[in-house]
Amino acid sequence: MKNKVLVFVYNKKTKKFLLFFNKPSFNQNGFTFNKEVNEKEDISKSIKSDFEQRFGLVIEEVFSLNWGSVYMQKGEEIKEMNYLIFVNSDKVSLTRENISYEWLNIEDFIKKIHWNDKKVLEKVLTKAINKEIYFNKKEREERI
Repeated sequence: MKNKVLVFVYNKKTKKFLLFFNKPSFNQNGFTFNKEVNEKEDISKSIKSDFEQRFGLVIEEVFSLNWGSVYMQKGEEIKEMNYLIFVNSDKVSLTRENISYEWLNIEDFIKKIHWNDKKVLEKVLTKAINKEIYFNKKEREERI
């Protein structure tokens, strides 16, 4: 099983979420950042160093959403946990995979992101920006 993290990015100053766009062959909807992690590493430190290095944004805080999913990808089981990171800058360095990005209010972010249950996502993120947990216990969505 591979372990991954999915990271939502929230700018505290502008009160907006970051949405990346890839080449049109990927999909037309926007997406957020994810990466593979090692169970033994400090997840917050790993997210912070990798994200800051790739995109040039300084992370003030990494907040666990206590929420994730388990799914199959190319015949391998993936366990993915979700996080929200707080930043104070809106200048983003793009990588070769990303062709553009947008900072969006929560309503527009929810409309544009590629996500199955957008109502739950909006509830989770609305609480998370106030550093509150929507799910009291670890919640996983099984998508196998």
